[in-house]
Order: sequence, then C-alpha cells, then structure tokens
Amino acid sequence: MSNGASLHNYAYACTRVRAKKTRMLKDDDYMRLASMDLDSVARYMGESEYREEIAELARDISGVNLIEGATDMNLASTYLNVMKLFNGNDRAMLGYYLNELELHNLKTIIRGKFRNVDNDDIMSNLIPGGDFTGRYLNLWKAASDIPELLRALEGTRYHKDLTLAIGPDPYIKSTASIEDTLDKRYYAHVLDSIRDMGSGTKLFRSFIKREIDIRNVITLLRVKFAFDTEKVELSPDLIFIPGGQELDVDVLKRLYAITNRRQLLSDLEKYSFGYIISEKSGEALEVDRPTDIITSLEAHHRKSTGSFATRNPLSILPVIHYLMLKKNEVFNLRLIARGKERGLSPDKIRELIIT
Repeated sequence: MSNGASLHNYAYACTRVRAKKTRMLKDDDYMRLASMDLDSVARYMGESEYREEIAELARDISGVNLIEGATDMNLASTYLNVMKLFNGNDRAMLGYYLNELELHNLKTIIRGKFRNVDNDDIMSNLIPGGDFTGRYLNLWKAASDIPELLRALEGTRYHKDLTLAIGPDPYIKSTASIEDTLDKRYYAHVLDSIRDMGSGTKLFRSFIKREIDIRNVITLLRVKFAFDTEKVELSPDLIFIPGGQELDVDVLKRLYAITNRRQLLSDLEKYSFGYIISEKSGEALEVDRPTDIITSLEAHHRKSTGSFATRNPLSILPVIHYLMLKKNEVFNLRLIARGKERGLSPDKIRELIIT
C-alpha cells in the first residue's frame, strides 16, 4: 500500500473510531451503575452500545451471565468491525495485535482443564470470534487434561514452546509457567510479524515495546511481593518477555536480583513510569501488596498511548488506544456485575472500578 493510501486509510479509520469513543461509557455512568441491581445494570446496558447483545441474550440468560455474555460478544464484534476499517499491511498489523483474543481463550481453557472445571463452564468464558478458536474449539473441548490439550495444539505456533514449558512431567503443579510461555510467544510473534512491513510500523512497534515493559514490571512486582526470591527459585529467562523498550532482559535480571523491595522500587523510579512507583511505593510496602502500583501502571500505559495517539492522529495509535479503552470498559462492566453478585457495597465497587 502506498503512503498516501495508508494515510487515507488511517484518516477514515480514526474518524470512525473517534465517533465510537463518544458513545463509550463515562465515569459518571460507572458511578451510577455501581448503585444499581443486576437487572437494572442490564437494562442500562440495553440502552447503550450493548443493546443488540443484551436483546439477543436476554431471552435465555440473566444476571451476571447476561452481562458477561453481552460484553464478550460486543468486544469480539468491536474487534471484527475495527479490522474491517483497514486493508493490506495495516490490517495484518492490527490483526497480529488482536490475536490476544486467542491468547485469552487459550489461557481460559488451560486454567479450566487444570482445575477440572466443567467443559460448559469453560466454554462460557471464551470470547466468541477468531479463526484460531473456531478451528480448534472441538479439539480443546475433547481434551480431558493439559497434556491432551497440548497434543490438540500440534501444528500451531504455541505447541513447541508449551511442550518445553510443561516438560516431561505430566503432573502439572501450576499454570503460571504455561501462561508466561504463551505471553512470550504472543509478543514475539507480533514483533517478528511486523519486522518487514516498512516504516509504517515504527509507532506500532514502539507501542508494543512499551507494553512489554509494563507487563514485565508488573510480573517483577508480583513475583517480588509474592515470594522470597532468595528461597524460591524462579528463572528470569522464563518469566520475563524479551523485546522491551527501556528494560531489556539483562536489566530485568539485575532488578530481579535485588532482594530488598524498597531498593527495588527505588531503582524502578529511574524509568519513564517512575513517578507512579514514587507515588505508590510507600503504600505498597506498608500493605505488602503491589496492587495499586499495578493498577496505576496499566492506567499509565493507556494514558501514554492516548497521548502518543493525539500527537500522531494519522497512524494506527488512535485505533489501538480506542481498543484499550474498550477492553477497560468491558473489564469495568464485568467487575460491577461480579461485585453485585458477591454482595459488595456500591462504594467498594466504585473503589475497584478502573478509569
């Protein structure tokens, strides 16, 4: 595709995306939803961009299942509709990023098989859509455990890496290493696939590398706050994703080797996201949990992507930013529904909502 054609494609796509953004739920909507019961939340959604999904599913299900089913269908539809705005390399590039849909589904199935969850329950938590899921769904359903699931993945790009992650021992004690392997394969595939797509990928590649940095810092914090890494041996080569912009694997290994949490947080303040670490480190050390830091890092990534998108309006970044906001909207709606189901107070739900 010529540069002029690509810019015209971006102009059209970004105009459509700006219109979609105006119809997204606002912070005030979440505050109101937190005070409603489940039926009222579903009715509210039925008057929004989720109206088609609510109308289709409400004949058969209700409550949390209705809200989660509607958000999953809407998210899959959003991905498909956004893909249709592009063609050529731009469409392929976006498609590689949106393969996270298959990643979500594969992780969901692995967790379910590991915990011996009923097949129908596992399948109800998959996000519909995507050729990969469609091709392998029946094989996944037929697998009785993770080794059988692995055999069902023969011929896919995940098979070799998962075989190495699981190893020869059929008794799998945790899915953590398997999920780490899937994440590494996903990001490696994205970066490798866009390597020869030309200059138009520069901004997208930078975005992916920043996202890898955030994912690795979150992994580092979770590991350091969950384990005494002097006593629990975890290989940095297995848990970190290569390809970050600021934090390469050698830097991550150095940070991982720091045993004092206060010193680790102090070292992390040197990077572009360091102001978040500085603001939240005291509370994290006091409560012995990095939850607020992690939530703030994810919000920082969305906001910084939005800033880059504003400065580069004729690029793929405004579309990526919209999809990030859409995923966060779906997360919040599901959080509200689950919170209602579990009897959380409106104030507690508001506290958990991510804006």
